[in-house]
Amino acid sequence: MKNKMNKLIATLCLIVLAGVMNSILFNVTLEDMAKDLNVTSSAISWIVISYTLVITFGSVTYSKLASYFQIKNLLIFGVIMFTLGSLIGYFFTGYTWELSARIIQAIGGSSFIALSMIAANQFIPISMRNFALALIGGCLSLGSGLGFLVGGILTLTWGWHSLFLLTSLTLLTVFGIYTLLPSGYASKERITEPFDILGLFYLVIFVTSFILGVKLNSFLLFLSIISLFLLGLHSKKKRKVLFIDPSVLKYFSFNKLLLISFINNAAMVAILFLYPSLMNRAFHLSSVGIGFIICMGSIA
Repeated sequence: MKNKMNKLIATLCLIVLAGVMNSILFNVTLEDMAKDLNVTSSAISWIVISYTLVITFGSVTYSKLASYFQIKNLLIFGVIMFTLGSLIGYFFTGYTWELSARIIQAIGGSSFIALSMIAANQFIPISMRNFALALIGGCLSLGSGLGFLVGGILTLTWGWHSLFLLTSLTLLTVFGIYTLLPSGYASKERITEPFDILGLFYLVIFVTSFILGVKLNSFLLFLSIISLFLLGLHSKKKRKVLFIDPSVLKYFSFNKLLLISFINNAAMVAILFLYPSLMNRAFHLSSVGIGFIICMGSIA
């Protein structure tokens, strides 16, 4: 039993590591991709923006779907979609193909972290649960550093197409998910009430307009405010299952934890974006050298 749990923990860690690394891998090769695909820097940035957009609301969506579909089936679906996107990106060349590949990758990859956390809490015994969550959390940090290092090495050696080939190896985890992960739902029993599609729609509009408002046009932030207002009105409806349950916001300690998490993640993303640029301009380091330094920091 313990041996099976250890294999399950290892499988979940590999999935989380693949998901985090994939969000970082292409950051070091955007300039090379822009030259090869003959597009502007603004256009190639959508390779990262599109992935971020889908991951943002996709993670929440998978968390809710885990109460309607078995966690095992959702994870297998996620891995297959992630691999499909990787293969499309490797075998087809062209800006539209590469952008589509990243979106398909994100559709699958957005399930990795959320469902792995749920699976660890749901199926791993209490005696091993803290150990499992610690390892998964470690993979979240390690994946950021490894993403820069591995991305730089592979791009320098075999070109940026090899990054898609690397991420396609995630398909190997399907066997471990199918044989090791028990059947079950996030809410113990399957929810039969209708899925809150309207709540999901408002959330997608809010996330998309907020990210694009910060990135492209500040006027889009007004759309974020409107969608948030509509989401608040929608949450007041007398429903048994809401996509976002506003009742949890009544607790001060929970709100404080949300704020701390937001600041922490915002700072981490900013550092991972700005630090490579600083090291390149101040010390003229290569992508491999920068990736090595970030990787060592992640391990520490």
